[in-house]
Amino acid sequence: NSPQRRRYDSSGSECDSVTRLDMVNFSNKVSRMSRPSRIILPEQHLDMLEQLNVPRLPSMNNILGQVHLDVAKYYELNRFNEEGTEFDVDAAVFHVLQGAYCGVVEALLAAAQLMLGLPHYTLPNVELSEHDRDERLGFRFLEEACRAGDRWAIVYVATALEQGIGLPAGRARDWKVAYALYERAVTGSEQDDEGGYDAVMATPPYQLRARQAAMIQNGGHGLNSDPNKAGELFSEAAEMATEAMKGKLASKYYMQAEEAWMLCEETE
Repeated sequence: NSPQRRRYDSSGSECDSVTRLDMVNFSNKVSRMSRPSRIILPEQHLDMLEQLNVPRLPSMNNILGQVHLDVAKYYELNRFNEEGTEFDVDAAVFHVLQGAYCGVVEALLAAAQLMLGLPHYTLPNVELSEHDRDERLGFRFLEEACRAGDRWAIVYVATALEQGIGLPAGRARDWKVAYALYERAVTGSEQDDEGGYDAVMATPPYQLRARQAAMIQNGGHGLNSDPNKAGELFSEAAEMATEAMKGKLASKYYMQAEEAWMLCEETE
């Protein structure tokens, strides 16, 4: 028989003020319910993403989600297991997933990274097997983190949609969406909608501007070609690179801007 995928069943609760005792009681309550057996049904995955355009309910969902995330961290700190025994990994992952379904950005990122097999800061020593990973669900969690304004998630999803690398089955490259996401990453605040700051700024704005320019110069995958706009974007990328003391890169972008504008002259 083939191995069964773990399903982490969803359950709800309400909380106003959260203490360590609340966390312990909450964890025990969940543990007495149906125990995680191996991850969530595909139709349940769709439900969350259908809510993308609906404002969050921060009063309950974020509080409950933060409780779930804190409980997961308490498992990792061995607060719920007997001395000398390993913590319950299934339960910890379950709580991370529930935090993600509640819309907590840190939990969304942690759940996505677990599902996609990426490095992660929450439960850093936990790694799901390839059989237990779910690329489709992980990518959807990242899309929700994009909506929340997390820059790392925005750049990751935009890059996947631009290059076609890291997309789950059934998803195609989409330069129109990638272009818009890059714009948000360049011009948006570094602060997400929970008031937290994204510490991962690995891809500088001038590189993202240049990616936008290259896409709109060539066109395709749902994005119309506009060489004049490409020239403007390459020029902006050059200015950003200059400010970042990247002189050689700035010169390259200025040359690409000139090449894009030459395409405009050829079509006139």
